[in-house]
Amino acid sequence: MGARSGDGSYRGGPAGPRPKKRPLVFLCQAMNDAILEMCVENKGRPLAKSMTDFVEFSMEGLASGYSKEQLLLELQLLDSTTRVPGQTLTGVEKRYRTQWISALDFVMQNLKFIDEQEPKSVEEFHIKSQVDVVMRGRQTNDEQTFVKFDKALATGGVAGGVATECIAISPQMVPLSQLVLLGIRALQKLEDAAEA
Repeated sequence: MGARSGDGSYRGGPAGPRPKKRPLVFLCQAMNDAILEMCVENKGRPLAKSMTDFVEFSMEGLASGYSKEQLLLELQLLDSTTRVPGQTLTGVEKRYRTQWISALDFVMQNLKFIDEQEPKSVEEFHIKSQVDVVMRGRQTNDEQTFVKFDKALATGGVAGGVATECIAISPQMVPLSQLVLLGIRALQKLEDAAEA
């Protein structure tokens, strides 16, 4: 897999291709739309699709050279300008969104796409620890499907379960391990697209 160059931008694989850099506001709006669909109001798509969209747009932003802090700041700006009732996240949902982006940032660090950074808080330390466990488990083929939700996402819905339903759920129900695995898959898609 690729890495970031000295200027922080994504280099892609060994030859160096990188995806086109889309504007930060576009990526964050797409992330926000996906998480709203996941947690507030389903738009008629399976839950797994909106979750995958959130992860893929987050990873694209990080791979394009935007920092976790830039993504979070832009999302906060979107939150402050959204005044449509029923189209805003609760404080708890925003906290989980921040944790998910932190987890995906740690996936990027673990895979050497960006320079490793020490966690800045106890919460980030715990998130990094969970990411590390999943990444080690992936390397040793340890079982990663502890709950049906994970299995449904891992099998693309073939196994059934809540991830295939067109519903909105509480963010607490989303296993961090699945976000890590989806993040790895999203990075592979970005790399494949950059090489094409």
